[in-house]
Amino acid sequence: MMDYDVIVGGAAAPAGSTASRRISTFIASASNRSALALGLKPVSNVFMVKDGVVFTPAANKTFLAGITRLRVMTLLRDAGFDVVETTLTLSDFETADEIFTTGNYSKVVPVTRLDDRDLQSGPIAAKAKDLYMDWAHSTGRQDL
Repeated sequence: MMDYDVIVGGAAAPAGSTASRRISTFIASASNRSALALGLKPVSNVFMVKDGVVFTPAANKTFLAGITRLRVMTLLRDAGFDVVETTLTLSDFETADEIFTTGNYSKVVPVTRLDDRDLQSGPIAAKAKDLYMDWAHSTGRQDL
């Protein structure tokens, strides 16, 4: 497991500072377990769920709004979920019911820890992954 400082909406706390927050994300694969940085490189976008509503930071040119992010947002909306792009704070993530990331390498991955808080893989992250994998394996795929 590796920890990474999180950049949300373009603001980052220096590593080791008291303002620094860490999310540990575990990516399970058939051959290994590895960790994925959130926000440090354009490899992953973060989502959070509160009361059944999916939130993700609004694209504001401070991060790469990935194509997997867009695909997952579209699939969730098409499945009837409310997906809101907005400014999010650390406090929003601290009170989230579930948190997950999307990225080209990992597709959809639940966040299992935020600071000292253990999180369970949630039903919306699981649904997002199922929707994405169904789309990816379908013969009638359409472009974004």
